[in-house]
Amino acid sequence: MLSNDLAVTPSPATRRPMLPARSRSTSLASIAALCLLAGAAHAALAIQPAEKPADQAADKAADKAAEKAPGRTTVFTLDLDFQRALVDEKDAALKRALGMLPARIRELRDELPETDQVPPELFDIAAWLASRPMRMAVEYDQTNTKGSQFGAGAVLSFAGSADDLAAAEKMISRLTEQGGVTFKPSKTVPGMSETQTPIGNVRFGVRDSQPASGEAGKRMEIHFGSLTSPDAIFKGPAGGSLVGVGKGGEKPYISGMLDLAPLTPLLGALNVFMAATPQSAEILPNLSKAGYIGLESVSFEHTMGHLPDRAYSTTRIVGLKKFAKESGLAGPGLTAADYKIIPADAHFGQIGSKAGLSGMDQIKALIETQPQAESMLDAFSSVTGVDLFADLAEQIGDVSGFYLSDSTGGGTLASLVVFIQLKDPVRVKASLAKLATSANRELSKGELARGYIAVRDNTIGGVTITGLRFPGLPVPFEPTFAIEGKFLVATLTPQAAIAAAEQIAGRGDGGITSNESIASLLPKDKTLHGLTFIDARKTIAGGYGLVTLSGSMLGNLVRSRAQEGGKMSTDAREPGLIVPTYGALIKNARSQITATYFSGDDLLTEWQGDRSLLVNMSSSIGSIMPFAPIIAAAAGGVAAAAIGSENTKRFMDPSHTPMFDPEDVQPEVEPMDAPADQPKEPKPKNRPKF
Repeated sequence: MLSNDLAVTPSPATRRPMLPARSRSTSLASIAALCLLAGAAHAALAIQPAEKPADQAADKAADKAAEKAPGRTTVFTLDLDFQRALVDEKDAALKRALGMLPARIRELRDELPETDQVPPELFDIAAWLASRPMRMAVEYDQTNTKGSQFGAGAVLSFAGSADDLAAAEKMISRLTEQGGVTFKPSKTVPGMSETQTPIGNVRFGVRDSQPASGEAGKRMEIHFGSLTSPDAIFKGPAGGSLVGVGKGGEKPYISGMLDLAPLTPLLGALNVFMAATPQSAEILPNLSKAGYIGLESVSFEHTMGHLPDRAYSTTRIVGLKKFAKESGLAGPGLTAADYKIIPADAHFGQIGSKAGLSGMDQIKALIETQPQAESMLDAFSSVTGVDLFADLAEQIGDVSGFYLSDSTGGGTLASLVVFIQLKDPVRVKASLAKLATSANRELSKGELARGYIAVRDNTIGGVTITGLRFPGLPVPFEPTFAIEGKFLVATLTPQAAIAAAEQIAGRGDGGITSNESIASLLPKDKTLHGLTFIDARKTIAGGYGLVTLSGSMLGNLVRSRAQEGGKMSTDAREPGLIVPTYGALIKNARSQITATYFSGDDLLTEWQGDRSLLVNMSSSIGSIMPFAPIIAAAAGGVAAAAIGSENTKRFMDPSHTPMFDPEDVQPEVEPMDAPADQPKEPKPKNRPKF
């Protein structure tokens, strides 16, 4: 039950002067806008409940009980402090420009005519939220309905100086008063105010916090619903911190966790709903089998921070080891030979090892329930002599990946190589040959390609390649594949296929681990199940242009305008050059890697990169720039299809008015008389009027 005494009017001693009353719609808009701004500034507006302990001693006792409780009730935590995200000298101007955003947000209320109906406090609150460290958490316990009928609760908490916190509290108080929402002083948490809503209790204000990380102090907080306590929600079942501690003991600027186990009671009803259709009936059971949901499910922990020479982030999936088989991670992992598949001059790439083709059994089972699909596969097999599952799909091995490199095509899109390990290369090669024969037979028929499209083999430098060719046509396109050793490689050019096959055969270089900028970041003495890398020296150039444009956009956004007469005020904002010159940015730039491996019972995914955010942005954008033509072509195709579909609808619509009526014609305007020696051209009798 919700407490009825939460709706009492504040005493005169604590009541603040009411501002002019607004309409009911404006009041609701004020409350809604407050929620939206808090979410936009830091990802969500989460809130916490009112509880029954009569004093702080009872509250601390509740904290202790929560620490020792064996159950898992915290669903989500997030701790952000972007002031610590930019620590490198290359990012100094970027940090300075971001620090100017709050002042720019406050100016918008005077510049936008639509904001005259928006309470000015919203702009102040948005500016305040955007510049303060914050943390949030969500809890679910179906047995705890003291503050919410649903057993859910949340906390949104901000740090700051005493003056900042008091100012924020006053801003929110004025906003709630304008919205007609009545809060009363909280008996549970001294200094906070609370009220009751149809879905749960809401409380806000400044309180003394004792977080799990040990950083005690005053914080501005908003609470909602049913909570164990606003401090215990950030602690694990054994009392350990869920906020996270970074490498070397320093506090990361982002940390958090996600645990779906507390939501298990809600999955029963969801499973009944999803069981109505065969396609969705197995989704939840499969997720439970893989360990992602259920009472014994895994949980996720994430941190991002800095070391003296690099930036890092870690994602830990706690307890995944016992679900390794279901996740495809029960295999031996990557070997030293696997890393040699990728040349040392690769710009960007990925390689991973999974034990078996995940989901193949489910795909086969689904096809067996569709008689039409099964009959089509049987017909295909009878025509080509190839069983798509037995001869091809089931022959895929554990290791696969892709890369772009200098040796396969200068690091451009033409250098793209996709490689897949094969269990039985001889069987796959024979099956592909049968498919090529069947394809050529059909393509040679008069009513089809008439021989202008063919699948052909070539042996060049000891490497046999098979590709799609266009004899007699100037088509700049030759998709090619080759099988070398136990690997199949697929490329966009025959040159890339030959170079990739030679690398696999050992006639290339020492492999990606011979690239010191990548090898120096790899975890020592660990068997990896996945590796993604970006060589910053080769990719920064591709992303630098877009990053500089983004820097100019931010700089112009926060830069002060001139006053009347063209003069600048003494406190004018000028961010300066946000992105350093190319030479300064690339100097001593560090590459990026993401490595996945088991650490005890947990699966750890570890990213490392440069301490500069601008360096990492440039190299990341540069790594995907070679794919820009594909992205542009896909976007253009979607747009053309949408336009064509709309035009077709308009043409087929009986009410559509054509651009001109064929019956509506006018005679052509008489031209000036031509010279006598120049014959006049005959005039058309009628011309459509557009």
